[in-house]
Order: sequence, then structure tokens, then C-alpha cells
Amino acid sequence: EKSSKKQQNLNMYQAKIKNTGGVGQKIDPAFGPILSVGITWELFGSADVDIDGTIVMLDDCGATIDAVFYNKLRSDDKSNKRGDNKNKTDKGYNEVITIDLSKLNYAVSYLVVLVNSYNGASFKKVESATCSIVQGETKICDDVYLGASGDSNAVLAGIFFRQNPLWSYVNIMATGPGKDFQESRKLILKNLPKAGFDAVLLKESKNWTTGK
Repeated sequence: EKSSKKQQNLNMYQAKIKNTGGVGQKIDPAFGPILSVGITWELFGSADVDIDGTIVMLDDCGATIDAVFYNKLRSDDKSNKRGDNKNKTDKGYNEVITIDLSKLNYAVSYLVVLVNSYNGASFKKVESATCSIVQGETKICDDVYLGASGDSNAVLAGIFFRQNPLWSYVNIMATGPGKDFQESRKLILKNLPKAGFDAVLLKESKNWTTGK
């Protein structure tokens, strides 16, 4: 009976998180605050590609608050942590980044899911790679396929964005340059509007003065 109830909950969840016309999938708080970003890959032969999964935490203005990547495995607010699984022991993923929305700094409005080739090698040398977004035991959207992504060495897989008080996620799959999140800054800003970011409106609000 418990197993049947669990399946009913999963079916209900999957119905709720179907794509809603480009505005992203809602993260249902009823299924808990813990999300996982799982990245897996296979390289061509002896190809040397150092793949690095990153979560970039941005505020309303698109400014970087924090990031979790190869050189910083836990965010300052302890909401994001990263682990490598060289033997793919964690559900077959090479890397997993865990996000706890309940611990997230309230100033964070966007969580950018970025995958870089840290040594600068292009994704042409990657035979296959995927990025999966999971809540509990359920994938909340289709996998993003990263392999053979042209001459780029960075892929922006998707963005979590806050719609107070809830969160949503949108798959993006945009490629560009950058061995790490700092070098991929232009790629991130270019794609933020797909998660509701309005750079023009923000600029106008900064220049607005009362009575003029």
C-alpha cells in the first residue's frame, strides 16, 4: 500500500512539472527542498577533457553571490555542495551537486547550471554527456545532452529561478567559451532572460529618479 501511494505521488508530481510553455518547470515544495544536478560523460578514446560541473548563484541584478565548482565544493550558506563520483557509485553520475533550497541565501534569485571543460579542450572530444535535474527520486525535466557540443568548452545546461516564494527550472542548452564560470560570464548573462531576467527594465529602474 505504501509503495502504491508513493507511485501515486510520483505520478501526480510528474503531471505538475510538465513544461509550461517556456516559463520552466515548477519545483513543488511538497516533494521537499533537496535537488540534485547529476552529470555523466564518456570520452572518445584517450581524449583529455577535464569536465567540471558548477552552480553559479546570482542575485536579482545578475551579480555573482557565490559559486560551487572544482575549487570550492560547498557554498558559503551551505545550500550547495559538490561531490565527484569517479566510479559512478551515485546513480551512475560522475559528478553530483546537491542543492538545499531551504538553506539558500534569500538574496539568491538564480542558480545557473554550468558545465565547463576546465583544461580548455572542446566538447568535440566528449562522446556523450548528460545533465539531469532530480528532486527526490524523480527527474523534473528532460536530460540535457552535452556531448559533441561543437568547438565550445562551456555549456549552460539550465537555470533555476525564484518566483517568490517558489522556484522553477528551465532547460537551456547554450554553448560558448569559458574554462570556468568567470570566463563564461557573457554566456550566463546572454541566457538569463530565458529565466525571466529583464536587463533593460533593470537598467531603467536604476536610472529612474523621482519627479523627472
